Formats: sequence, structure tokens, C-alpha cells
Amino acid sequence: MKTRNFTLILICFLLAHGLSAQFWLKQNIEYPLPSLGYEIRIVDDANAWSWGRGGVFLWGSWEQSYLDYSFGRTTDGGENWTSGVFPFNGTEGDLTSMAATSATKAWVSFVEFSTYVSTIYVTNNGGASWEKANIQIGANWVDNIHFFDQNNGVIIADPASNEFNIWTTANGGDTWQKVSNANIPNAEDNLEYGVQSVFTTQGDKIWFNTYYHRVFYSEDKGKTWSVWDAPQGASGLGLQMTSDEENNVYMAVFNTNTSSYKLFRRNKTQADWTNLTPPDNDKYIYFTSVPGTGKLIQLNTSDTKTRISSDRGDSWFVVDSMVAGEKYFLFFKDAVTGYAFSRYTSFEGTIDILKYSGSPLSGLLSQEILDVELTTYPNPITTTVNVGLKSDTYHDYWIIINDLDGNLVYKKEYAHINSIDERVSTENLPRGVYTITVCNSKGAKSKKIVKI
Repeated sequence: MKTRNFTLILICFLLAHGLSAQFWLKQNIEYPLPSLGYEIRIVDDANAWSWGRGGVFLWGSWEQSYLDYSFGRTTDGGENWTSGVFPFNGTEGDLTSMAATSATKAWVSFVEFSTYVSTIYVTNNGGASWEKANIQIGANWVDNIHFFDQNNGVIIADPASNEFNIWTTANGGDTWQKVSNANIPNAEDNLEYGVQSVFTTQGDKIWFNTYYHRVFYSEDKGKTWSVWDAPQGASGLGLQMTSDEENNVYMAVFNTNTSSYKLFRRNKTQADWTNLTPPDNDKYIYFTSVPGTGKLIQLNTSDTKTRISSDRGDSWFVVDSMVAGEKYFLFFKDAVTGYAFSRYTSFEGTIDILKYSGSPLSGLLSQEILDVELTTYPNPITTTVNVGLKSDTYHDYWIIINDLDGNLVYKKEYAHINSIDERVSTENLPRGVYTITVCNSKGAKSKKIVKI
């Protein structure tokens, strides 16, 4: 039987360091109860929902409550958030997942500890009231609930008799049908639990992982399933998953014994996983793909930096490193709409929603190469490099310079200009290869230089 210990494992990783206030705009969510933000479900550019676990900060740590949960929602792109509580508050149990299909309709799954019975709740009025959905889950721990669109959804629960319990709906949740066991590969045993709130989707496809690191996937909105074997060397618990439009699936596995993570990537066309783990993996990472861009974004617990990967996780470059509050979890809809959570290391501040600031950073998350004239000279360089830009239109711009390892060594912002003539000192930079990138809200353009 799955226990509350999973949640304790996951919550302990929320003590992450901060990153730049310029990449993120802080917005207070004002949960009605002291809560640690957990999930954000983005419906569209304007509408999103979140929920948080109750608890209190005591003696420099978060003491979690399994009795109180709060939710928040925005209808104006994250500028303002309204909030409320759930009808099951006061009953000891675990809120395991949330889904949202509109500004007014959302779903949550709740497992009561005394009976281990899972119940699905739905609101149709923006959280003013919640009622039990028309589905009987029983004593099967629900790990994930997801809607592909307004009508089609899936609920994934832990195995019984070595069979995962999965339901689908095609009418917006009015009725649910249990997927036949013949359409789902067997669990290895009843202890191959799914990892709650950890899954990823692309169109009609969905993947979820298990305690044994196997990944189950469906290409038809949950009606039929296949399974991938676990990555070689995976040890611990797979607490992060994402995927991109090329159907690459990424999974991070964290080992509590070694306080380190491993990052893996796999595509349906491949027979095995690719290990993307860097040497400095003694940390916990939060990462997600940015839909429509081919980019990944990463935060981690060892520094204040925001990193982007343009090559499917093979390498990362830093785009910001200013200190703000602690940051954890990432959720992106596209290159301009994204959120994370934040709180302060003093344990005295409220929980904040962080909204991705967009322009001109959105160009870094775009696949478009800017149609501008970018010049860098001399090359090789010694003590200075001249960066020039000419454009036919006016925009806000950033110049960033990264070393070969992706570390950010220079950044400057420009407001509403169509040309740049900047002389950057490189005297204190070590010898090596550097990348100079200019970006605006439309795209980015880069050139490499060599310091001798």
C-alpha cells in the first residue's frame, strides 16, 4: 500500500535556491491557508489553476499538514489570483493531482488515509463549490488526472492484482469507462506504484512513470498502453518528467541516499534511454519543456540560475542568475506563458507565483533566427569585443554572453532600439570559446568568439 511517505520525500526537495527576478515576475497568490505551492495547470494564456499543501514553517523547516489544502486561479494571465479551499479539508489524506479545462472547471484527486479510498472532485464554478465526480475509484490510489481537451480525459491509479487501474472519458467527465486490463501491460507487482503528479503529454499521447522507473505510454488518450523498460542505472524515485514535440521523453530520477539525480531521454524510435546526467549532479532539478519551441528550462537547488537547453538536454546555457526567493516547479504553455513557485529562505514570507516575464526573453525560447545584422569583432579577442546590431524595426533587446559550459558571463538589456554598438570588456575572462546572443520577443541570433 502506498503511504504518505512519498509526499514527505517530495516536499523535502522544495528547499531550492532562487533565480532571477528579471526572468520571473513575482505575484502573491494569497492562499487562504498557509500552503506550499505544488502544481499549476495552465488552460490558456489568461487562465490557470494551482493548489498548495497546508502546513507551517517551524524551526527553519516546513511541517506538512495532510488536513488542509488550498487552490488558486487566475483569469488575467497571472496578474491576479483568487483562492479557496476544498470540501475534504479536515479529513487526513493526500491531494495527488489536479487538472483544469477552463476558467471555471477543474478536477482534483484525493486519497483518504483511513480507508485509502480515492475520490475525484470537480468544480464547475471557479471553485465556489466542489462536488464528487461521477466515478467510483475505490481503494486504488489515484496518481494522475489529465484532460487532453474539454471532453477527453484520463485517470491513472495504482495497480491491483498486478494491473494498473485506468479510466477514460470522452464527454467531459460526465461518465467514465475503465480501460480493459488487456489494453494495459501488467505491473511487475502490486508495489509498482505510479508516481503521483508526475506524467507528461503531447497531443493525444501521455506517459507516466512508476516506482520501478518503467514508463507506460499511450498514443490514443489512454485507451491502449505500452511500456518502456527502466533506464540503466536509475536509482531512487522519478520525480520529474517532460516531453517535446519530437516525442522525446525526459525523466529525472533522484536518489535520496546520494543526494544526486540522473537525467534520461528516450524517443519511441529508440531502443533504450540516453543518459544526460552531468558530472555536477549532486542536487535536485526542476525542468520542463517549452511547448512549440524545442527548448527545455531548468532550475536546480545548487544555485540561483535559470538554464535553457536548445539541444534536447545535451547541454545547457544560463540566461539569468539574479537572487530572489527560492524557486521550485516549472510549468509552461508556450514561449510567452510560464509559471513557477517561490518562497523565501527565512520561512517567513508568503508563497508567490512566479510569472515568466516574456519579452525579450521569449526570443530565447523561440525557434526563429532573428533577421538582424549582428557583428562581433575582433575574433579572436583579447581584452574587448565589439558587438553591433542593426535592425529595420525597434524592439527591446538583450545581449548575453555564455562560456563553453553555458555559464552566463555578461548580460545587458536595451529598451526600444533598432541598433546596438556595445564595447564589452573581456579582460577578466579566461581563454576559451564564448557565444554572444542577441534576442528580442521574436527570436534570437548567436555568434561564437574565441578569447586568446
